Amino acid sequence: MSQRIVGRLAALAVPLLLHLSVVQSQCTTNYCDDDDSSDLLSLCRRNQADIARLQQEVTALKEEITQKDDRIRAYWICTSADCTIVEELFCDMRSGGWTLIGQIGGAVGNIYEKWLVRNENTAILRTPIIEADVYGCIDAVKMAVNYSQEIRLSSGESDIGMGRFWVEWNLPSDRDVDTFWRISVGFNAINSAVVREVEVRSSFAAKRTCYQNRYGIMNLREHGGSYPSIAYNLPGNTVTGDTCMAVGVMSSGTAFGFSQNNNGYDSSTSNSDWPNARYDHKSPFVSVWLR
Repeated sequence: MSQRIVGRLAALAVPLLLHLSVVQSQCTTNYCDDDDSSDLLSLCRRNQADIARLQQEVTALKEEITQKDDRIRAYWICTSADCTIVEELFCDMRSGGWTLIGQIGGAVGNIYEKWLVRNENTAILRTPIIEADVYGCIDAVKMAVNYSQEIRLSSGESDIGMGRFWVEWNLPSDRDVDTFWRISVGFNAINSAVVREVEVRSSFAAKRTCYQNRYGIMNLREHGGSYPSIAYNLPGNTVTGDTCMAVGVMSSGTAFGFSQNNNGYDSSTSNSDWPNARYDHKSPFVSVWLR
């Protein structure tokens, strides 16, 4: 099925959902009461029938989109060099081939030696919906270094593709498989690395310049080694309301020369918190994709 046809099918769901919300608002549980007048009760029952019908139509439309467009589904992908390890990962091929490599759905504690460098809870990566209070990822270092050029952070409210909010940027050209996203390299090495400008594109703002190093890790000591990271400035500071973002991985304690002053969580806290209103929340709610 062509992308144009899929887009038209998806667009049909919008008026259905809008009408569904209106009907539901007109007919609450308390509104239907056997003591109501016959006219009012009749109207309420008709609205309830509309709700059921519209829900069925929306469900059928989603199924038609996913069944007829083979590009919107999970694929079996090698996550080791010799393909002895394969994982089923959701891929959104409609926009050029994005592979879902990680998701975080809230406060998950210290994950700086696991996040994107080990396979963890990979089953949740079969769907783009972000689950609350859990994280999942693959060891994505080789994919990021050898087979990808771009990275994207996105919301996760859609069950048929990538979320509507996102930021993306090109990965550093001097990255390598031994050190990329590996906080164990230590603060001194990361802080000494050259920091370069990178253009950031997004779904909700104009292009802007942020900063990254070859490790893909935020270089400010007190930000806990957040990654993936693009910083607001050369020292690695964070601000709210912009498209320079970083996923916090250290909620407490110290490790490898890093600590956490609560300002290293420069990412969204929900599917609607784009751009993020806070950077001290310790509850990232975000999907990570590679292309």
